[in-house]
Amino acid sequence: MNFERPSTHPFPWRRACPFAHRRVGAPLSEGPPVFHLPLSNGQRVWAVVRHALFCEVLTDRRFSSEHSHPGFPDIFPIRRMRTEDGKPPLLTYSGMDPPQHTLHRRMAAYEFSPRVIAAARPEINRIVAARAEAFAKGPRPADVVRAFAEPVTADILGMLLGIPVTFREHFGELTKALLGDGTNSKRKEAASTSLRALVSSLLSAKEERHTDDVLGRLIRRYLAEGIYQREQLVELAGALISAGYETTSSMIALGVVILLEHPEQLDYLRKGTASYAGAVDELLRHASIADLVTARVALAECKLAGAVIAAGEGIVALSAEANHDHRVFNNPEDFDVRRDARNHVAFGYGRHRCLGQHLARLELEVALSTLFTTLPTIRLAIPVTELKVCDRRVILGVEEVPVTW
Repeated sequence: MNFERPSTHPFPWRRACPFAHRRVGAPLSEGPPVFHLPLSNGQRVWAVVRHALFCEVLTDRRFSSEHSHPGFPDIFPIRRMRTEDGKPPLLTYSGMDPPQHTLHRRMAAYEFSPRVIAAARPEINRIVAARAEAFAKGPRPADVVRAFAEPVTADILGMLLGIPVTFREHFGELTKALLGDGTNSKRKEAASTSLRALVSSLLSAKEERHTDDVLGRLIRRYLAEGIYQREQLVELAGALISAGYETTSSMIALGVVILLEHPEQLDYLRKGTASYAGAVDELLRHASIADLVTARVALAECKLAGAVIAAGEGIVALSAEANHDHRVFNNPEDFDVRRDARNHVAFGYGRHRCLGQHLARLELEVALSTLFTTLPTIRLAIPVTELKVCDRRVILGVEEVPVTW
């Protein structure tokens, strides 16, 4: 079987617009299910594009998430950084394999369970309503990214994790730098160092005050288990902050753009013939903004759809392509809020499936429904083709979304 793609364009590929997934040439799902992929740094890895194979790779323990492995797909330089003394850094939460990953996920999972997140809905409703009202009273045109999506996300994350208001802006700035352009390694290293210092000072304060919030309760849980290490919890807390901030704020802004560009779909929501909860899953499937984070490395030789993956070889599971696999989704290129898209893989799959998925869904549902209810005549202030797509970041986003009403 031929495992080569006709195109030799290095990956990551650019996106043509905020809601067109990365693709060079014909739909990838029509070609070989597993193929060689050149990365922009010259590294040659494997890629899988079909939904079933995506799920297989992310549940097979022969494929490791450990970023420090020499064969791991080096899409982002941040994964190879070391500490100032030259020692390997502590494993990040996303770069752990069992049993370490199992332990830390168990410690944090309760805080992001459906029941706990549902109990936070009244406070989330209040936060979003206040931000939507302030947005509506502000100047026009207004930027959805900076005047609504980012403040909403920062307020909700700050409320849950117990981040003081004075810290929230700094966390947002550092997160954007850390997950920004994959080529700017010096800026990422500085942002990582600053974020770690800020998180460490926050945890230090919580150790003394025993705060009743997610981070405060995590400290007590780790202490009760006798495994508390400030440095390791800094990694976990940093992951919760950076991933939770950037993914949700970017998706809120992109959700506004996609719905405004599909007015007939927005009408379904306004008339009640489709639900915002269902629309959120379709938006997540359609945009697939975290399509660069599902990379693995083979720990042992294994066969995958006829291809032999050697031990030490990297593999990239392309979630956007999996979310547009016609074997799973009818007419996958169409955006349809009435579609049952719950089996999308925008949150990943398997043991590393996004810990905050229930929170993200609720934030998106409340943010979008509140904004479109508050501003029924909202519209883009510039053509969608003029929006600046940030597709060299770890998480896809748009620089700004000017709207008026």
